[in-house]
Amino acid sequence: MKFKDLKKSLTTNLSSCYLLSCGSDEEDLYLKASAKNNIIKAAINGFLDLNLSIFSTENLDVNNFKKALETMPFMNDKRVVLLLENEGRKNENLLKFLMEYLTKMNSSTILIIDANLNSNFKSLEKLESVNVVDCSRLDRDILTSFIIKNCKSKNVEIESKAVDKLIDFCDGYMVKINLELDKIISFKLNEKQIFEKDIEENVVKSEEYQIFELTNALFSKNSDKALFIVDDIIKNKKNINMILNLVYNHIRRLFYVKISKTSTLELSKMLEIKEFAVKKLVETAKNMSAKKLRQVLSLCEETDFNIKSGNLDLISGIYNLIFTILI
Repeated sequence: MKFKDLKKSLTTNLSSCYLLSCGSDEEDLYLKASAKNNIIKAAINGFLDLNLSIFSTENLDVNNFKKALETMPFMNDKRVVLLLENEGRKNENLLKFLMEYLTKMNSSTILIIDANLNSNFKSLEKLESVNVVDCSRLDRDILTSFIIKNCKSKNVEIESKAVDKLIDFCDGYMVKINLELDKIISFKLNEKQIFEKDIEENVVKSEEYQIFELTNALFSKNSDKALFIVDDIIKNKKNINMILNLVYNHIRRLFYVKISKTSTLELSKMLEIKEFAVKKLVETAKNMSAKKLRQVLSLCEETDFNIKSGNLDLISGIYNLIFTILI
């Protein structure tokens, strides 16, 4: 089940076990927190303290965990037991107990397993009694719907170009979109309309989007725009150390998209990004040659080596790379 389907399913049927699966970036953690909150709200109408038990896999006492699962709810139809998975070695006793419990669960208890990226609970996902909720980044259609509904609830209209620009500037991250949208709505509450220029003037671009713009400027030989973006990142004390890595990763993805004959869905899995992001890369790569992309990748690798070996300082290395590509 995708995160977007969870809320609707909770209104019709509560499962006895939810396993929240996701990556490790900020967006995934935001969606996972929302999923936990939605499940708990759907299950518990009152006496939250008495009907919610939280455990961590770190130094977990399996017997206490078992007792919590068997405890009856207090003046409520359901109680919730939340298990937070910490990084660390596998707890074989816990895994064995869960495999047994999930074949014959307490019908009045809802178990939520908050799993890590490299979870030790992967084997549980195959069980029919386990409802796996995918909390990875949402696709563009869902983000668009979220923005429009949010604006509508505040009696504010937003033009389609502004929606697209907001998603792009926030690199498709719901957590950032949510924060920026609240800010823009408050700013435009009296005018009741949000235009593309409002996004351009008031929303801070994500580093990923700036790198996207930088790469396009480099390949189109737009030196003024390329240098403006680099100057902005450096002068505003943004993550300077990550510029080279972000450029390299973006070029690498463009290169794979350019030479690959596989579908956008397969590419999204291989590159570990959303399918709408791959489609955007495909569109961008149309105007670039595989040979040029490979040359730029080699330049990035050479620059990284020279910086790490002390032949160049970080800022000089970045500017040297930019000028070399532009020439």
